[in-house]
Amino acid sequence: YIRLAQTLGENYEDQAALFGGLLNAVGEVVAQEALAQALPATQFSHSIAHEAGYWLYERSGLAGMASCRSDLNNDACIHGVLEEFIRENGVAGIQEAAAECGRNPTVSQQRECPHGIGHGFLAYTGFANLSDAVRMCDETFSDGADAWACMEGVFMENTTPGLAGLAAERWYRQEDPMYPCNEPFARESTQAHSACWFQQSMMTLDNARYPQFEGNIPRVHAYCNTLTGVDKRLCLHGIARQIHARYGKDTDQLVSQCLQLSEMGDRCLFDVARIEYDFGDHDGAIRICQVHATDKTKCYIRIYDRIASKSHIPIESRQDACKAMLDEERRASCVSWLESGTSLERYDV
Repeated sequence: YIRLAQTLGENYEDQAALFGGLLNAVGEVVAQEALAQALPATQFSHSIAHEAGYWLYERSGLAGMASCRSDLNNDACIHGVLEEFIRENGVAGIQEAAAECGRNPTVSQQRECPHGIGHGFLAYTGFANLSDAVRMCDETFSDGADAWACMEGVFMENTTPGLAGLAAERWYRQEDPMYPCNEPFARESTQAHSACWFQQSMMTLDNARYPQFEGNIPRVHAYCNTLTGVDKRLCLHGIARQIHARYGKDTDQLVSQCLQLSEMGDRCLFDVARIEYDFGDHDGAIRICQVHATDKTKCYIRIYDRIASKSHIPIESRQDACKAMLDEERRASCVSWLESGTSLERYDV
């Protein structure tokens, strides 16, 4: 499987079929580990890992979440289980889904449950009713962070190749990279707009979608600089996320690409370090902060925040994660961050 997967590249249909066959042959435990070894931890492998959630839901329902590896592919398997459940049950299933999330020690209530439900809302309403799915997030979650995570799931469902729905059904305009984030239903809500652009800005280097940029990082950087405020910040963050998607765990390439962007080089490194940590390359993330970032403290704070956000993991385990920092000062600062309860804004990532 690993050899075949590495030859297929980012062909969703073929990769999903191959991974589905592996799940049927060896089950979810071996299959999830094999996927992690076969493909770099990027948005593409995240979408493939949703397949494990679909497979588990078909066999075990919501209880399938207990068999998901929360340390691989940024909780994609959990998202897949929730997506299928909400697709079938809609709003009527919210309380049951939330209760299962609460019972499951592998699920972070802080983000992953609402995010997975957001995927399910769009699968349930259909792409033509994207604004209804966003509204359902707002009506379902009174906590702002949960509502944002849910909306991000809705918009990720819209932007990510291979997830439910045909390409022709998705909200997309080649001439306008910010569409549909500039539609009235998204503009009326700061949360909806930022959640939308957080996902949509991940597409700007895709030459097939936006040929005007030719997949060129400096051209996208120039486009981002025409924007203002949070729009500009998220656009620049989208470049960092795409750099990570292109180069995976090749830390030298990640650093080299960030440093081409002189105006945002250090901030790009902060973003890439955070993404690296989220996708499981903890040593690579720490190396970026320790060796390459000019403002090491601001870079490390991104890692501390990711450790702190894993609220489903016992505090002792998160304190152990702090011990991986390379010197005593950073280890102490990490523990202090955990104890303070401080967190970064979701879209000031």
